[in-house]
Amino acid sequence: MELIGSYGRPKHTLAALRDALKGAHWPKLQVTLVTTWQGERKALPYAIFIEGYKTPILTQPAFGGAFGDEGRAALAELVRWLSAQGVRHFYEAVLEPGRFAELTSANPEAVATLTAIRNPADPWIWRAA
Repeated sequence: MELIGSYGRPKHTLAALRDALKGAHWPKLQVTLVTTWQGERKALPYAIFIEGYKTPILTQPAFGGAFGDEGRAALAELVRWLSAQGVRHFYEAVLEPGRFAELTSANPEAVATLTAIRNPADPWIWRAA
């Protein structure tokens, strides 16, 4: 798994993710928005987990309202961009912080847990900043 971006730096992480996905076959991608808390989506931190590319990609938590207006705008821009490229499989998952830490260390069990608990999500939820 490739870990990209920087914690709490939405613009930097968005740019790194765009670079990492150059040459992707978009319809095959599965995008999971991962957070460590349940609650109002507009206030949560999100990391992005992408499968269906050469190697799975995970961003650091850098998107969403937990990182202010810049984080909300970057998440909305990311979802709009992925949708425009042809991504059709969006999911959402809540991992407890310890399990998320295991995911960032590429623990295969944490990846399996994420895949098992994720729920289909409509990208429209995050398109508005």
